[in-house]
Formats: sequence, C-alpha cells, structure tokens
Amino acid sequence: MIGILIIAHETLGESLIQCATHMLGERPQQLHALAVKSSDEPDALLEQAQAIATELDSGDGVLVLSDIYGGTPCNIATKLVGCSHSQGISGLNLPMLIVALSYRDLPFDDCLTKAMHSGQESVVHFNEKGCVPL
Repeated sequence: MIGILIIAHETLGESLIQCATHMLGERPQQLHALAVKSSDEPDALLEQAQAIATELDSGDGVLVLSDIYGGTPCNIATKLVGCSHSQGISGLNLPMLIVALSYRDLPFDDCLTKAMHSGQESVVHFNEKGCVPL
C-alpha cells in the first residue's frame, strides 16, 4: 500500500485527514500530516518529513501531497521527493486525498495520476442552477 504524507500550512493537513476519516468511516492507515508553521525551521521539518516518509513506506512508496506549489510546505516536499522513494502533487484538496486513499493499492503511477486528475476535475464553477460549463 502506498503511504500518504501531507505537508501543508498549519492545521490544513490534519483537517483534511479528519474530513477523509469522516467520509470513509475510519482513519486510514499509513497516512500522516506534517504541519508547517511560520515559526518552524524548514531544514528541521525536512528531517521530520524524511523520518515520517520512512515509517509510511511499506515498500510501495509514499505519495507526498502539498497545499500550494512554491510555498514552504511544497519546498520541503520537493526536497523530500528528491531523496526518498516518493513523488509529490501540489494543490491538495479533499477529492484528491479521497481518490489517493481509494486507489493506493494500484501501481504508484496509476494512483498518482488518478489523484491528480481528481483534484483538477473537482474544481468547478457552479451557481444555483448547477455546474456552469467553461
């Protein structure tokens, strides 16, 4: 099973895990959030992320999800995926997390692709009548 590590600002990661737990009925295994606060030292957080990724990796790798590309959490994630058996996606949202959790028994690239597409496809414009075509 692919481990999932969320690296995000403040409590966003844990909040998304709580939402996923609510939707799935139980807290998923091999899932962890690393909160990045403004007072944190990025190099120390990278060491924590490396230790967590090692714990999460049961041999199938670790999918690292981050909230916003270019932010400190994603910069830490980028360094992490460069030195571990993992790959990352930024722009994390709840649909992306649910799909990643649902398909993490597939080959890594398939899970990553499904999660990324789900995150992108879940962004829709709507009004009181429903979805508004682009």
